[in-house]
Amino acid sequence: MEITSFAAHEILNLLRSRQISPEEVVTALSQRIEKVDPLIHAYLSYDLERALADASSADVSLPLGGLPISIKDVISVKGHPCSCASRILENYIAPYDATVILRLRAAGAIPFGRLNIY
Repeated sequence: MEITSFAAHEILNLLRSRQISPEEVVTALSQRIEKVDPLIHAYLSYDLERALADASSADVSLPLGGLPISIKDVISVKGHPCSCASRILENYIAPYDATVILRLRAAGAIPFGRLNIY
């Protein structure tokens, strides 16, 4: 069965039992996005290289350890574009992590991509 077909709690269980690695989850998500997103246009961007780097040091014992998450394009993630799906902000790169991102990172989540807001 494909990793991306599992629910988040199932992926976390597989990560904790070391049946899969965070890098495998990130890679599977990237492959799924490349296959499906041209049809639905949900992602504005994603940073595979950074997500893989974060995955390599993920602590799977944390509540969300090693789980890649996508963020709506109205929430700042340091170093990621944050355009709010607006052409006016199309070149804006967030200089900080929003509080929710800080908390998600502290729980072990890996911010992966930017989702369209409409």
